[in-house]
Amino acid sequence: MPVMLDAFDENFQLIVWNQECERVTGFTAAEVLGKSVVMEQFYPDPVYRQQMMAAWTERGHNYRNWEWEVTCKDGSIRTVSWSNLSDLFPVPGWTSWGIGVDVTDRTQAQRTLQDLNTLLEQRVAERTAQLEETNQELQAFTYSVSHDLRAPLRVMQGFAQALQEDYGDRLDAMAQTYLQSITTSAIQMDTLISDLLAYSRLTRAQMELRPTDLNQVVAQAHHQVQPQIAATGATVAIAPHLPTVIAHAPTLVQVVANLLSNALKFVTPGIPPQITIEFALQENQVCLNVRDNGIGIAPEHQQRIFRVFERLHGVETYPGTGIGLAIVEKGIERMMGRAGVESQLGQGSRFWILLPGAGTL
Repeated sequence: MPVMLDAFDENFQLIVWNQECERVTGFTAAEVLGKSVVMEQFYPDPVYRQQMMAAWTERGHNYRNWEWEVTCKDGSIRTVSWSNLSDLFPVPGWTSWGIGVDVTDRTQAQRTLQDLNTLLEQRVAERTAQLEETNQELQAFTYSVSHDLRAPLRVMQGFAQALQEDYGDRLDAMAQTYLQSITTSAIQMDTLISDLLAYSRLTRAQMELRPTDLNQVVAQAHHQVQPQIAATGATVAIAPHLPTVIAHAPTLVQVVANLLSNALKFVTPGIPPQITIEFALQENQVCLNVRDNGIGIAPEHQQRIFRVFERLHGVETYPGTGIGLAIVEKGIERMMGRAGVESQLGQGSRFWILLPGAGTL
């Protein structure tokens, strides 16, 4: 690396000015050696020159890697890192001498990086503010959905029930069918709103992940779907001694309950569901499997079913809102895990969730 070398005499006039000094500043040795106005040439700003000279005096001319901004002959400014070596290597006739390195490119890169960091911080702050505003709007929308949309549904259900109770004996078969259709649609809409609210809360909720006993999680999920198990005549086999995972227990219970409900629902009519819950260890992770004897899923549709409102069958064939598996994927994603399915048409399915084991804490 080329090094600048200069030296001053007792009158503070330059007596040494090498080629690297000439290259960096543009001033030749003939233009600066023995000149009394050299400081005014290199530091034409009187305020900066005064500050630099004061700092120089304070340091007692003993300094290392001190960066100065030197004004060159063409008016450009270069940053030079100077080190005064007079105290270490005194030279007869040289009151002060030192070496310098042109670090302009480095300092400019640092300033550019600092400017980019400042810009990035500004954009992050703006984006955070936008996200907070969006989150507030989403909360307001959720409140509106929960109250404003559900209220008329309850009115529909209430009036339909009153009509059935008070005037049912006066209605013919067609009117009874219409009335039942109104009630069923209102219930379906209310269920859809509930699922949408659950999905919305899941995307925003703060989750504290901690060691969670899968035995307790599966037991609670099994209890939640017990009416569905009884109605379908299903059998559910649960492997003993399930391990502990790092998760948010309430969310994981909801995820497992949704997988069980899905397995209980999508079976060939007339065939009792058979479900097996088991696990496998994969290095520092636990894979929980929910196997069923259901209708199966074609490979080309296995990614779609985890999206909101994605349904492969009409609601008249298999009831539901198309949000249950979306909740599964979003919940597992929020818990730093993954979810998926392996299946073939007519051969059942294996839904799996992969979570960190308790030993990863």
